[in-house]
Amino acid sequence: MSRLRPLVFASALLAASLCSQAPAQGTASLTPSAPDRGTLATVTFDATGGPLAAASPVVMTVGFNGFQNAFDVTLTGTAPNWSGTFNVPSDATGIDIVFKNVAGSIFDNNGGAGVDWHFVVSDVLAEALGVTKVPPSEGGGYLFRLWAPDVTEASVVGDFNSFAGDADLMAFDSASGVWSVHVHDAAVDDEYKFLLKGSEFRRDPRGRMVRGAFDNSVIVDPTTYTFTESRPGTAADFRDWVVYEMHIGTLDPAGGIAPGTFGDLIPARLDYIADMGFNAVLVMPVNEFPGTYSGGYNLTEPFAIERDYGSPDDFRAFVDACHARGIAVIVDVVHNHYGPGGLDLYDFQDLNTNATRDEPGIYFYDGPPAELADSGFGPRPDYSEPQVRDFITDNIAMFLDEYNVDGFRWDFVKAMRGLVDGSFAVTSDLPDGISLLQDINSTLLNSNPDLLTMAEDLGGDARLTDPVSSVSGDPNDGYGFDRQWEVDFHGIMATQLATTDSLINMVDIEAAIDGSPARVHYLESHDEVWELNTKDRLPPRIDGADPESLKARKLSGLGAGILMTAAGMPMVFQGGELLDIGGPDADNSWGEDEAIDFSRLADPDIAGFNQLYKDLIGLRRNLGGATAGLLGDTTNVFHVNSGAKAIAYSRSNGGSGFGDTVVVLANFSTGSFAGGYDIGLPQAGTWFEVFNSDDTAYGTDFGGVGAGQTVATTASALHGFPQRGTVAIGPRSLIVLSQTTPFSSVADWSIME
Repeated sequence: MSRLRPLVFASALLAASLCSQAPAQGTASLTPSAPDRGTLATVTFDATGGPLAAASPVVMTVGFNGFQNAFDVTLTGTAPNWSGTFNVPSDATGIDIVFKNVAGSIFDNNGGAGVDWHFVVSDVLAEALGVTKVPPSEGGGYLFRLWAPDVTEASVVGDFNSFAGDADLMAFDSASGVWSVHVHDAAVDDEYKFLLKGSEFRRDPRGRMVRGAFDNSVIVDPTTYTFTESRPGTAADFRDWVVYEMHIGTLDPAGGIAPGTFGDLIPARLDYIADMGFNAVLVMPVNEFPGTYSGGYNLTEPFAIERDYGSPDDFRAFVDACHARGIAVIVDVVHNHYGPGGLDLYDFQDLNTNATRDEPGIYFYDGPPAELADSGFGPRPDYSEPQVRDFITDNIAMFLDEYNVDGFRWDFVKAMRGLVDGSFAVTSDLPDGISLLQDINSTLLNSNPDLLTMAEDLGGDARLTDPVSSVSGDPNDGYGFDRQWEVDFHGIMATQLATTDSLINMVDIEAAIDGSPARVHYLESHDEVWELNTKDRLPPRIDGADPESLKARKLSGLGAGILMTAAGMPMVFQGGELLDIGGPDADNSWGEDEAIDFSRLADPDIAGFNQLYKDLIGLRRNLGGATAGLLGDTTNVFHVNSGAKAIAYSRSNGGSGFGDTVVVLANFSTGSFAGGYDIGLPQAGTWFEVFNSDDTAYGTDFGGVGAGQTVATTASALHGFPQRGTVAIGPRSLIVLSQTTPFSSVADWSIME
């Protein structure tokens, strides 16, 4: 620390107290400004007035890491200009100096009680911004570093110095615009803030935690938590991932009025998610946001964990608990904007000149044009600024290194790679944002094949998932994401499931089925069910009068069947598998303050619908060994009957074994084909029904048409195949056929898990 230690340098402390808050009597500099350890450094001191201007000679007392092993150096020169050299120890992080006359009765300690001239060594400048733990061999405590190039004075205040503004002044490196200080008394769980110009308090933009009535940053040591579980990894290029999108605050098992926490979800909700067969969770943003309730997309601090959800260690325990159940954790990161509220945190310039804060500051574009500064959701980070690029890159690295997560969903990438209009169409490219995404994906993530990156871009641009060939900011190059969200699947399916029966467009449904394997597709996402967006959940869209009706359950189940058998990575928004119909305020939507109601499982028909989802997930992941084709890239929609509202398609992994090709038949009409519906089949032999959404196990009022059937082929060409078969299928139903049977009953995949 930069305070004088009484046991080491008591005489200096006494003298300093005699000139408490006295103005500095000179200026000091160090050459080099940040010397290497084990090298010589030269100090110059130019007395500008007071007794030291006439003192001869002038002596400096030098200490390291808070005046440890302090010693005197007699300076050479002629009043008022002095200089001297000393060797920087190999364990030094900071250099502390006090100037005095030879008698030791007159001091210049930079003008404050207990404050010395403080410099840092070169290794400190290589440390990360924010707070870094210092090993005991280098003095212990913590190193604080802050990027604030336009500030003229900075210090760190906290529990370790009773929030005294002049106790730990920071040294400034003009080349980088970074302030640094090593505080030896700082400890884990101490609250702190940066104090600028003696009057403006700021939290640490890289702080890992916020706490207390004054919203202080908190020192967190990520190394104190020991992970017990490894990342689940993937041997199938994520082909068997089925994602559960979840919001920590509203998945609380107790369904209380306060937001749920990480701990609330262990074990009850995680056991449930694992039992359903989901093997990845997409966690909506867990970063600090203003207030108690939020979807998380108005975050202010990308490095801090939202306090209402728990501590950083609580989130680590949550990730560990997911991994123990074979569940990968994908975090939702927001770097297309921050805020828009609460951003005085980033205001490090023009201090004391604004009536209100929340100014863009050094972290954000300030235009022109106005579209550059405003992403449409809040201030856009300045991707051209190296410190901001490092801020975002380091944030991604933090989640990997400190939280052991398995991947990332990047929120609205379109606003990072370009300027967008009111319809969210890109009007011009933003090369700095493009190159940042390319840099991160090509260097940080793509080197580890077990880490998934997905982009919410909503434009369907194939470049998003093309590999990066040159990290140049070229918009025509690939961006390197593994997957991208596809909103079109939702748009088509939600529309067709909710329309009048006669208006169902089977060509549109064909387009939804025949999608890219690189997509993440869904019937619902947070955006599509959110009260904030005035959106409804799928069942009330299908039947607004009775969202739990036979119609709503049959069509929702049919939609789930298409979701799990179409190409891509299927995702379910929390509650979709429960036929969730909206929150307690009866608005048919999901709200960030409305808990998902799991008591619905007490209803036999809801429990049956839930089992339908579980069985479909088992099929999609090939847990029964009969549906390997669903893990493949090949989709062949070989039959579309717009009149009968029927569609048939095959999915294949390219293999020739039983189960390497599966066939799906869907009936969107209210009519039943109990006597059979003829379709072509790609291979001769017996085909087994491995799923039937009309099974009475999924609804007490379902018809069970064709349940348990086998289909024998006949050598008669149909739909481009040399074989055909007759399949019984009920109304608003979906059937999956394979040439092998599962390891166990389709009704209970838990045996296979």
